[in-house]
Amino acid sequence: MRGTICIEEYKIVCIIGVHPHEREQEQEILVDLEMEVEMAEGDRLEETIDYEKAVEICQSVAKKGKFFLLESLTTALLAAVREKLKPLSLKVMVRKPAALARAKAVGVRLEI
Repeated sequence: MRGTICIEEYKIVCIIGVHPHEREQEQEILVDLEMEVEMAEGDRLEETIDYEKAVEICQSVAKKGKFFLLESLTTALLAAVREKLKPLSLKVMVRKPAALARAKAVGVRLEI
């Protein structure tokens, strides 16, 4: 049976942006993941995707990358989670709450 593991609004503080102040001051981003998996028959972590590992991957990629664009960061997160955890399908959304003064957030969503 297939199911989806969802992580919503995981907060990461990192360097993201093109403006000079964004290259010096870390900002908060919000990461959503939807990972389609074969649901475990038993009750063991080894039979499914560990969502703590998923967010550790995202945190590591975001912190190390110091990305200019949300698009590049989202692409890198998608690739890393896909490679390391191998979900059947994957959706990644990254939002930057401080991007526009009159918007709740700006975001990019990718899926495979």
